[in-house]
Amino acid sequence: MSDLRRRATFQHENSKRKGITASKRGTQNKRWSSIIDDFLIPFLVEQAQEGLRVDKGFKRQAYVAAAKAVNERFNTSFDPCNVENHMRTLRTRYNEIKKCRDLSGTGWNEEQKVITLDGPAYHSYVQAHPRALEFLNRPIKHYDALYIICCDYHPKTNDNQVEEGLNEIVPFESQGGVFMEEGDKDQAESNQGEGSELPVNDGPSSSSSKGGAKRARISDDYYLSQLVTIVGALAEAIKKSTVHWSQNLYEKIEEIEGYNDKVIESAFDYLYEDEKRARLFMAKNCNMRRAWLERFVAERSL
Repeated sequence: MSDLRRRATFQHENSKRKGITASKRGTQNKRWSSIIDDFLIPFLVEQAQEGLRVDKGFKRQAYVAAAKAVNERFNTSFDPCNVENHMRTLRTRYNEIKKCRDLSGTGWNEEQKVITLDGPAYHSYVQAHPRALEFLNRPIKHYDALYIICCDYHPKTNDNQVEEGLNEIVPFESQGGVFMEEGDKDQAESNQGEGSELPVNDGPSSSSSKGGAKRARISDDYYLSQLVTIVGALAEAIKKSTVHWSQNLYEKIEEIEGYNDKVIESAFDYLYEDEKRARLFMAKNCNMRRAWLERFVAERSL
């Protein structure tokens, strides 16, 4: 058999194996563009406001609604499973952002949504974690929205409530922020059929129910208050976004004293040609912007 025929046979068999693997997974991966994300992420925020957010994602009906809305908007063929899989990708992205924010020595620009890190610490970290390049020293798109749809749910409790929780078993109906997956539910029913018993609280059941319901209300109130705060900040950010970024750019350059109009105009024209570079400049503090402008003037002998 010639080399060409052997290569063709190998490629054919390889493609067949890939097809079998994909069919076993059940749901084929879809390609999500940033334009679709610009629509999907705010839509999922609305679903969270509707109360469809659960522990590690959304209720099934939210994924159904999201798939339908995206398909109607972009004439695509996403199904709810595709949306749920992409939600996992968004959650992974949010976790990477969270890791960057938790780094020692980083700063945070709330207005621009930029995690700042400079010097050797920056270079060593991005060398070890190349994905961090996407999130350091540049504006993070949809940051507030990603927080709403991806953040972990941690009920706010005091020490006494934690102690009480350790000493009593709360009925499932009263637990805040706990959701059983379908597979776990089937397993639980199977175990019950085999004669396994659920743990029973020795204390009065009415007291246990009241304590669990109280903690659930505290958890819900805390989560809702956080959600209202973030949504308010998101609305304010959207309102500010109506001002073109170039207007903010000129103001940021003009804030640096000691330079004439010629230098300011040259720097503005240079930065305006590259929006990413301009936004990174605006995210820096005044001293960092001054250092950048000094290098700019020296390189061009202005």
